[in-house]
Amino acid sequence: MTPILLNLYISKLGEAGAPLAPRIAQQLESHFTYMETLLRPSGHFVLDELSAADIMLSFPAEIAVLQGYRDQLPKLAAYVDHIHARPAYRRAIEKGGTYAFA
Repeated sequence: MTPILLNLYISKLGEAGAPLAPRIAQQLESHFTYMETLLRPSGHFVLDELSAADIMLSFPAEIAVLQGYRDQLPKLAAYVDHIHARPAYRRAIEKGGTYAFA
């Protein structure tokens, strides 16, 4: 989450945040790639079924996909698609409205 938050913060700084952007981008790619390696053959992070870890890691995984890593990290993209296809997720969106991520 730290690189995600830092990226958000420097986006608000404009040119003042530009010197930090390359390092944060490198860290984002590193963290997202690590998440990709952690996914089990079942498509989950810890167990072979949905667990609290999957719920907690769904947000950074969604951010990875939103930031253009879908093609580079296919297992992580499939994980996000799986989370979004869950009936509970769809009901939450229906009840709460469009998910704006921030």
